[in-house]
Amino acid sequence: MILHGKDPFLRSLYTDKLREALQEAGVDAEVMRFDGGSAGVADVLDECRTLGLMQQHKIVVVDEADEWLKDGGSGARPRDVVERYLESPSETATLVLRAETWHKGKIDTLVAKCGCVIKCEKPDDRSAAAWAVQRAQKRYGVVLERDAAAALVSLCGAELGRLDTEIAKLSSAGEGGVVTPALVREMVGYSREQAFWDVQEALLTGDAEYALRKVRELMTVSRLPATLVRYGMLDVARKLHAASRMLAEGAHPAAVSKELKLWGVTKEPLLEGARRCGVGKGAAAVRLAVEADLGAKTGLGDEDRGAEVAALGLVRLVGGGR
Repeated sequence: MILHGKDPFLRSLYTDKLREALQEAGVDAEVMRFDGGSAGVADVLDECRTLGLMQQHKIVVVDEADEWLKDGGSGARPRDVVERYLESPSETATLVLRAETWHKGKIDTLVAKCGCVIKCEKPDDRSAAAWAVQRAQKRYGVVLERDAAAALVSLCGAELGRLDTEIAKLSSAGEGGVVTPALVREMVGYSREQAFWDVQEALLTGDAEYALRKVRELMTVSRLPATLVRYGMLDVARKLHAASRMLAEGAHPAAVSKELKLWGVTKEPLLEGARRCGVGKGAAAVRLAVEADLGAKTGLGDEDRGAEVAALGLVRLVGGGR
């Protein structure tokens, strides 16, 4: 089995499902784990071939399998050794290769003949909400109403691990085994991380009215501290300046994204904002954000009001005051 993708919860979940499937078939399975960054190929495959003393079957898990398969430069290539094993794998062990990044090759074809290759990526919001409804029923025995699932995803994002944790808490509080939207809003706090990205997303729209409304909502309704709003502004201003400079020097957008670690919903808006700003306005954005933060820390003016004024200034630099 190959489990690859950026969602560690899904990689773990599919591993658990494998063990559960074996148990349902009456097979007692022992899970053996190896770190692909340090384990030798021979050690792992020897474990697969060795019969257990008590268990009928082994699940041999290799994390960071992409590292495990890298050519060390001496002796047989790890991929070649694993490919030979997979041509005639042990019947008393299941090899599970887990990795965040994966390079498709002959191993995938060999695994597909006797097992499966599963991509473990973060779902979109609609799929995450549908998953949450099913998870609540099957794992925790409660009914998560569809509107409640949508509210949960809105608050937590589509991270399945975070959703599972919140569903577990909600399952103990639902009346009559039902989790309602009201219960979700009452028990699930607004993620500080999500709020941080919401600040940046609002500033990058170039829409002054929307950005001001969003910043006010975050500070008054979600009670996000003005300190975190200012930090979000500083971060986005620095990235705008750096991206505008790199783009002006001819860097490819992909190289800019990698260098500045741009990802998620703010990646493309930030690149577009950097193109609109140019180097001059990018530098002005940094000065504005720094001055707003300095003013708040030295007691000059109201913190919330200062954050709002700075947000308006930044969004005008990004979008030309739309």
